Amino acid sequence: MVVTRITPARRLAGRPDPRVEQTRQLVVAATLQLMAEHDSGALTVERIAERSGVARSTIYRRWPDPARLYFEAFRQLRSQRLSDPAGDTPADIATQIRDNAARLNDPTYFSIIVFLLAHAGRSEAYAQAHLELFQSDAARGALVFRMGIESGMIRRDVDVWDAANTMRAPLVYTRLAKHEPIDVVAALGAVPRLMDAFGTSRGRAAAELWQAAEAVRA
Repeated sequence: MVVTRITPARRLAGRPDPRVEQTRQLVVAATLQLMAEHDSGALTVERIAERSGVARSTIYRRWPDPARLYFEAFRQLRSQRLSDPAGDTPADIATQIRDNAARLNDPTYFSIIVFLLAHAGRSEAYAQAHLELFQSDAARGALVFRMGIESGMIRRDVDVWDAANTMRAPLVYTRLAKHEPIDVVAALGAVPRLMDAFGTSRGRAAAELWQAAEAVRA
């Protein structure tokens, strides 16, 4: 009978090497920091290597095309966990507003949005990354209104994508067009207005209850 000896190397085969993951995180973090500095000239593999402490050869070996590194870093930032809708439409709209405001007010996230906008006109890849970001945020908002229709709080004739864009547009305008931080308390004033525009009588009543509860918490 042939006995196959299981070596430590074989036992760990298929498992990610923690050193490789640590290197990836260092490089991605450095890339995000440099993207946040706005200056596209700062975003080079040489500067990323200097900032991260990882050799250029290692970075090129993992990311032969630097653009792939930039997009991996961007997608990691974009994939940060956000709150899921709970089914209470006014509260879910408020949560969406808080989440969006927090992201847009975050200096790193905001700077990367500006970076993508600045490069979108010169690169189809950056334009696509920017589009993916806004589609992802719109999809989360649309889900809130779709669940609202199912629960009877939002009218069935409402276009959920239009409603989601109506919810998010003032936040984007304040941050990107006016270059002002978003006042979350003021932004939450949109909840009853959105429910008036898109809600059923049941939804508007729920918005009044939400507003009363917010007043007590304040």
